[in-house]
Formats: sequence, structure tokens, C-alpha cells
Amino acid sequence: MVTGCGHKKIDFSRRLILWQLSVVLAFLFLNVVVVFSQDAQQVKGELQKANGIEKVDMLNKLAVEVWNSDRKLAYDYSVQALKGAEDIGYGHGRATAIKNMGVVKFFTGDYENAKKYYRQAYSIFDSLTDKKGMGACKHNLAYICHLQGEYQKALELYQESLQIDMELGDDEGIARSYHNIGELYYYLADYSLALKYFQDALDVFTRLDNKSKMSELIINIAAIYEMDGNIEQAIHRNQDALKIAREADNKWIEGMCLCNLGSNFIGLNEPDEALDYLIRAILVREEIDDEKGMMEGLQLIGKAFEQKDMVDKAIDYYFQSLKYSEELGDKRNTAETFTFIGMNLAYKKRYADAIQYFMQSLEIAEGIGARAEVLENYHQLAMVWSSKGNYDSASFYIQKHALLYDSISGKDIPLGLFKEEALLLDNNPLEKKIYTYRIIILIGSILLFALAVILVMVLRRK
Repeated sequence: MVTGCGHKKIDFSRRLILWQLSVVLAFLFLNVVVVFSQDAQQVKGELQKANGIEKVDMLNKLAVEVWNSDRKLAYDYSVQALKGAEDIGYGHGRATAIKNMGVVKFFTGDYENAKKYYRQAYSIFDSLTDKKGMGACKHNLAYICHLQGEYQKALELYQESLQIDMELGDDEGIARSYHNIGELYYYLADYSLALKYFQDALDVFTRLDNKSKMSELIINIAAIYEMDGNIEQAIHRNQDALKIAREADNKWIEGMCLCNLGSNFIGLNEPDEALDYLIRAILVREEIDDEKGMMEGLQLIGKAFEQKDMVDKAIDYYFQSLKYSEELGDKRNTAETFTFIGMNLAYKKRYADAIQYFMQSLEIAEGIGARAEVLENYHQLAMVWSSKGNYDSASFYIQKHALLYDSISGKDIPLGLFKEEALLLDNNPLEKKIYTYRIIILIGSILLFALAVILVMVLRRK
């Protein structure tokens, strides 16, 4: 359980899992080109001797080799490959180069240009009847729709990509699709389906004995441990993943692992240790222009300062994170950050301002169907109206919270996913108050009904 600022405790670990899963899946789905284990320096040497189709293919290969460590170089290789392919009329090389340019734009947070390149590449792959390329572009487009809150569109594209992978018998593509579909269902709070798809993905990668992909899934396993309250095991898994990332010189995954470890120590209420990891994560992510990673890292730094009871500093970091999320068009993270700002304002007893931020968050969350964020905002609005002494408004949000929570928890979900909800009652007086109000409302309704029955009976006797 993560302690919030002051008198509040929130189900923060579930929220952290959403972005942890989100980030690792980007790495999974973007690796759509089969890359043979070959030293990059050797490839550069061979490049000088190559020409025509061979040279274009090598440039595209080099772009994939370096896009996790040097975005600019990866883009330059892709541009060179595109020019070479156009000069010799090599359609597949041209489509692959454009797709790779989209990947680099995605990594740097330029989603609109990434989508433009993916669509251009898809059109060329389609004209070549290259189903593998078509499936890869659909998958990449799906992921951006996913990040921008267009969940239904993302699901449709994922399913189309999965169908192509199945037709081709592409086991790695199938596993990648399973993984991303599972992550999407996680955002929609359909945890049973999310877990099914995660397990399906893990089964395929295990069958393929793909150590690289299995190691990437360590991060997801760590996230599940964190969700279940086993923080020490989550730390152990994330440290394993960090070691693998550094051995592979994968700065992107390294930054994510550092960020995850920061969130783990937040879960242990050790903000100083968390800040050590998070500041290192920010430095790595600045180095590779990872704007999404910056957004997430700054948000977690805000949380660490919350735990240190440095509320103004926490709010400052939340606003820095908010700037990135709005620029990226990341609606879910925008909603989430509005909620965190509102919580800190409520702690400062700036209730009217807090309510405005909660309502902004709620509007966005409802618009994209992010039920976990909707649930959190109902919870926070109930608490803040209760603090203002407006029990009618508090009871309104208590009831909305109860209805949505019951609709989610009524599904076939492992108990561990909701274990922290029960802990709230033991550790938070305000949570007890909310649930007390729910009981009072229920009992009051029963008493009113009974009184009405008695009055009817009395009137009939008269």
C-alpha cells in the first residue's frame, strides 16, 4: 500500500502498474523486424562495401540496432535507406525505412508524425501484398491509438494485426499482439481478460525459448508482484531486468527499470531511495529524448515528494509531468495527473480548487473509458465533499463509486488485484468514514421503507 500525502492513502500501486505495463509493451511491439545477433561495428564495415538492395537492407538493419540507444542516428540510417530504396525502386526497403522512421518518431513522442509514417508504410506493404509489414504497421498504429485513449480503435487494430500474425504462423507476432491486447484490457479494468492475454503471450515466448522477450516480461511479472503487495519480490525482478538492459546497452529499458525501482521504493514508503532511482531514470531518459518516460518519471518524483510531506514540490513536479502528457496527447496520464494535483490541493485544504481538478480528470477518464481513473475520482470527490461537510454530495459519489466498483470487482478477478482495497479500511479513517456513510445510507433507506409501510398500515386501519 502506498501512502499518499498527509491523511490520504490511495491505491497508487495499481495506477503505477498501468504505465509500467504500457511502457514495456512499446518495446515488444516495435521490434517487428527480425534482427540477427551481429555486431553493429561489423555491419558498418560491411555497409561500406555494399550497394543496391543489400545496402538498403543493411541501413534498415542498423536503424533497428541503434534506435534504443541513439535516436538521431537511427533516423539518419532510415533516411539513407529510404533514399537508396527510392533510387533503385526497391519497394520493400522503402516501406521498411518509412516504418522505421515512424518508430523513431514514436520513441521521441512525436505521435502524429509516427502515425503518418506508419500509414505510408502500410500503403506500400499493402501494394506489395506484404502481410507481415501490414500487420506490423497496424500494430504500431494500434499502440499509439491506445496511448491516446482511443481504446476501441486500438482494440480493432490489434485484433486485425493478430489475425495477420495467425495467418502467417508468426508466433512472435502472435505473442506481441497478445501482450498488447492484454495491456489494453488492463486499462479498461477488465483484469481477467488482461491476465488471460498476458499469460498467453508468456506461454508463446516460453515455447519459443526467446530469452530476450522473456526477460522483457520480467518487468510485467514485477508489476504483478507489486500489485499483489509483494514489493520485495518486485524489486528483485526489476533489478534482474535492469542488469539485462545494461548488458544489452538498451537505454530505453534501463530508464524504465530505474523508474520501476523508484516506484517500488515508493511502495515501501522509502522516498529518498525512490528519488535516487528516479533521478537516474530522468537522466537516462533525457539522454535518449524519451518524452513519455520523462512524463512518467516526473510524476513519480512528485509522488516521492508527497511522501516526504513536501506538497508544494510534489505539485510542481506533477505540473511538469502534466506538460509532457498534454503535449503527447496522453489522455489517461493527463487525467491521472489532474487527480494527483487535486489530492495535494485537498491536503492543503484548498477544496474548491481540488474539486475542479478532480472534475477535469473525471471528464477525461469517462471520455476514454478509463474505469480505474473514474473510480479513483469518485473516491476523491467523496472524500473532499465529506471534508467540506457536504454529506449529500459525498453520498452521491460514494454511491457512484460503489456501483462502479461492484461492476468491476463482480467479474472473475483474482483476489490479489483488490486486496489493497480491503487494507484501506484498516489504515485510513477517511476511508472508514466513506464506508460508514454507505452503511448509513443503506440502513436509512431500509428504515424509511419500513416507516412508509407502517404509515400505510396505520392509515388503512383508520
